[in-house]
Amino acid sequence: MKNYLLPYTVVSITQQDCKLLTTISCNTLDKPRNALLDRFGKIVLIFWQKQISKDEMLLVFPEVLYPRFLEHCEKYLKLSRAQWKRIDYFTYLVFHTENSFDKLGKEEIEIREEHFSIFLTKQKKEEIRDEKIFAYLRLHYNLPLQTIDYEKEMILNVFPQIASLTKGCYPGQEIVSRTMNYAKPPKKLTVLFEDELQEKERKNMTSVLEENGRKKGFCFVKNI
Repeated sequence: MKNYLLPYTVVSITQQDCKLLTTISCNTLDKPRNALLDRFGKIVLIFWQKQISKDEMLLVFPEVLYPRFLEHCEKYLKLSRAQWKRIDYFTYLVFHTENSFDKLGKEEIEIREEHFSIFLTKQKKEEIRDEKIFAYLRLHYNLPLQTIDYEKEMILNVFPQIASLTKGCYPGQEIVSRTMNYAKPPKKLTVLFEDELQEKERKNMTSVLEENGRKKGFCFVKNI
């Protein structure tokens, strides 16, 4: 089994019925991933989420983005009187092709997606440090990561499936709805070979690997 340790932090938010997160995030709480957006529909933070009780949610995101999380959320947290704290978990990404954990141990949490799972555990596991294999699997399963492959892009350019069109109002919802209903996102983040791109696009490729003599990676291209 190959466990990829992520430099992520885990934040617990506790409030009655998780009302705050329902209000300020762009996806429903039953989904594995969610996001905080600014009023222009641009990404502040993408995070994995797990509701562990009626009133408590766990958010999992890059450690380096914790100050951004506080800057964006602190006023909402204080006004809503929600309680939040960081919890010491090791965060692992495990692809399902590599025989993920059969059983969860004590104090272990799984956030499951189609091709991979996020595992939170109190005990450090054996890990893989091969960045090439990690990048290959992320490219193969189309898993770009914030701080590596994108930053403050419009959510629809990166993960249109994360922005719900049916839940109630949230910051950026008007822009998201207008774009989806009357137009389309101007760009999209996709995986392409270098020789399929224009010169300007090639310079912005991320997670680049060579495969059969051709380089490929994530890249933003015009959404035709």
